[in-house]
Amino acid sequence: MRTRYTAIRRLGLAALDAGIVCVSYYAAFWLRFDAIDRAWGVYAEVFRHSLPWLLAVRLLCGLLVRQYTWSFAHASLPEAVGLIKGAVAGSLGFIALCHVVRFGPRVPPRSVYVLEFLMSLTAMGFLRFLPRYLVHEHHRRNTHAGGETELQRTLILGAGHLGELLLRDIVRRHTYPYEIVGFVDDAPEKRGMSIHGKRVLGTSAALPDLINKHRVDGLLIAVPAIKPGRLREIIDLCGDHQITFKIVPSYADVVTGEPAGPVSLKDIQLEDLLERSPVRFDSARMTECFIDRTILITGAAGSIGSELCRQIVRHSPKRIVALDLNENDLYMLRLELTAEGARDICLEIGSVQDARRMQAVFARHAPEVVFHAAAHKHVPLMEHCPGEALKNNAVGTRVMAACAHACGSERFVLISTDKAVNPANVMGASKWLAELVVREFRRRSSTRFMAVRFGNVLGSNGSLVPILRQQIAKGGPVTITHPKIMRYFMTIPEAVGLVLTAAMQDEGTVCVLDMDNALSVDRLARQMISLAGFIPDKDIPIVYTGLRPGEKMYEELFTATEELAASSHPKIRIARCTDDLALFETIIAALDEALRDGSDAAVRTFLREHVPGYGTPAEQRTDGNRITLEASA
Repeated sequence: MRTRYTAIRRLGLAALDAGIVCVSYYAAFWLRFDAIDRAWGVYAEVFRHSLPWLLAVRLLCGLLVRQYTWSFAHASLPEAVGLIKGAVAGSLGFIALCHVVRFGPRVPPRSVYVLEFLMSLTAMGFLRFLPRYLVHEHHRRNTHAGGETELQRTLILGAGHLGELLLRDIVRRHTYPYEIVGFVDDAPEKRGMSIHGKRVLGTSAALPDLINKHRVDGLLIAVPAIKPGRLREIIDLCGDHQITFKIVPSYADVVTGEPAGPVSLKDIQLEDLLERSPVRFDSARMTECFIDRTILITGAAGSIGSELCRQIVRHSPKRIVALDLNENDLYMLRLELTAEGARDICLEIGSVQDARRMQAVFARHAPEVVFHAAAHKHVPLMEHCPGEALKNNAVGTRVMAACAHACGSERFVLISTDKAVNPANVMGASKWLAELVVREFRRRSSTRFMAVRFGNVLGSNGSLVPILRQQIAKGGPVTITHPKIMRYFMTIPEAVGLVLTAAMQDEGTVCVLDMDNALSVDRLARQMISLAGFIPDKDIPIVYTGLRPGEKMYEELFTATEELAASSHPKIRIARCTDDLALFETIIAALDEALRDGSDAAVRTFLREHVPGYGTPAEQRTDGNRITLEASA
């Protein structure tokens, strides 16, 4: 039955083409001889004898280019090219045949060949592409009927190949809720150009005016490898308008997926706005470092600790020992890692302050590599509970370091922070003490101790970005401590990848990750509001609350007493400290005494007396690595 239907369909299409050819050929003579004048009589015999041959040639060429097997509802450029090829071949074949086989005393006039070609091609194309247009309109009306899905009036930024692919995909498919208004492109020669019926309306500088003029609801960014700085400029330009943003994430994916797969669109993430060059990691060398080894990770349920587990499990370790006090998130982490094919994940519940518990863990597993990520990190809360910060961050690091030394572990890596540099707060001071412990143990132990220092990571637990997202989702207000506050940012996977790279290189005691440029928190918050489809200060108010206890206006990555040196990786620098470690035992004894006292006053007195820079106002420091707000804004 199906074969019969296919044969009837093809015969029907061939009959329609035959009718088109007959009408076009007669119309060509009709136009050539001015509505069939007296000269027609001379060519009437030529018309009658040549028409069957023209039909035969046209239908044969149609068969050769397979124009009777198309799915007309999906006809596109390849089919159009095939139709043109068949029409050209048919005309050339018919002209040659006319000069070989004489159809009466004369051959058809040259103008008849041209007119018949144009009319036949036009009519055949109309026959084949009209169904696609009708199907498209039918789907579009049904998809958005009744106002269930209101079409967004949308501009496409980028009138190049990627923008054209995106527009074609939106037109071809019926799942996109977009009504494309036109293109925006900074190339002057493209101004006024029409692409599939949509004009290039102007440059990106005209975006605010174009949004108002055309009542635009959204912007689709289709610029290959757009720079983060350029992306931030575009968002700032549209900041006073309530529009949504989408971006084509990968030009390569679009090219390799076209035309079978849809052009992918995604929301712009904060990671897309970071001015950071791609970081390459030596996966083979990491595998050599971690394969068949037992890896202990403290704070494994946290943002950095869990990402350490995810990345290390790819390098075939013998066992991952995940240690944390948060049993629920720890259990969920094991489910995730097991689903990814992890061989041996052992969960341990315990506090890094508990020396006996940690000794038991080390005795049971004998880890070759230790990543110490467990820490109290919340700056204002640690100002309120300074003793707990020192117990967990400083004493906890000393307990873990002593266990690794006693167990004979190969490596011990402390996850540190830029707040440990010239610490203005208790949390930073506690991490400075943790780095001090690592430096002392590296001096006296065969275990390779090191600390890796970096700034804020996007999306980590309790960090700035998730809080801002929650405030925006609730309709504001968004709270920022100061309009000129600056912070370093990097993504969690990048930070952890660099931590692993630093750990396997072991070129210095303190490694400092290259954080590139500091960003304005105020500008970041405004861009997050814009990306959420709101207008800063109008839809979502921004409130400046003043600096919190212990909070800095800017962060630093190294001190005046540290000498920076390059490492074998361009994104990692070595901070060689020139401080004298002779006072280590004195500092640790004073720390223990302050914690035995138990009062906040005793803890703060200890910090002021033994932690360099603690309590000194930022503006009084003369460190060479200070970031000037004006230069970084």
